[in-house]
Amino acid sequence: MEYIKHKVKEFSIEFAKSKQNIIKNRTKSKQNIIKNRKQNHIEKEIDKIEMTHYEKLDYDRLKMLEPELNEICESKTKGFQIMSEAKLIENGDKNPK
Repeated sequence: MEYIKHKVKEFSIEFAKSKQNIIKNRTKSKQNIIKNRKQNHIEKEIDKIEMTHYEKLDYDRLKMLEPELNEICESKTKGFQIMSEAKLIENGDKNPK
């Protein structure tokens, strides 16, 4: 009887972990899609502003969009750093820092 309880508990834990991973991956995927769309939109806005005639440039709009784009790029960079460190930890390797 104890063996069955133990096996049910193990199965429940593994099932919960796998379900949580699926939810986590879907959430990350959706967040990345949203970030990419926002970044593409901002880049298009900047390109459009820069391509307009010199006299018609909207410097205020350009100055407002550039920090947003920089923030997205910094966020992506931090994300790549975290993923790299996580892979090192998972593989048992030491961080070269």
